[in-house]
Amino acid sequence: MRRRLEQRPTDRWYRWATATNPSILTDAQWSSIADRLDHLHQAGSDIGELRRRLTGTPVSVLAATLAQHQPGAAIHVDWRPWAHTVQPSLLKPETWPQAQADLTRLQASGINPEALTTTLAGRTPGEIATAIRNVLRNQQLQTQPQSVGGHGKMPSDGHVVARWRS
Repeated sequence: MRRRLEQRPTDRWYRWATATNPSILTDAQWSSIADRLDHLHQAGSDIGELRRRLTGTPVSVLAATLAQHQPGAAIHVDWRPWAHTVQPSLLKPETWPQAQADLTRLQASGINPEALTTTLAGRTPGEIATAIRNVLRNQQLQTQPQSVGGHGKMPSDGHVVARWRS
């Protein structure tokens, strides 16, 4: 991204924000998020990779992730604000590592965890974990090729390979 010093950070990072989560632009945190992006960019962070990892995340998660990210370090999406909104007990040491991993897998599969916020709010950590795993399983089933009549399989090239019974 070519930086124009005469531009305000909110103007410089407008395209990044629209590609990542357009609701950032109307959030009260947008100015501080843009300032943080400026700082990270100047320090050598891979802003493109941050955009890819944060696309579709809630604004609170995006802001928390940027706040803790260190240039040159691996990007760890900070789901704690989402968990606090949905069910604060998810943050307990015995449930948080698995919840964090499930949320990261959910986002990586292209499902927006923000859309599940109201559905999952107030449920127990076990119910939330089960619901997220069911969504992941359903997503996986929808993207896997189906066998044909139970007698064949669909290889990656799309052709049916029959298994004949003798």
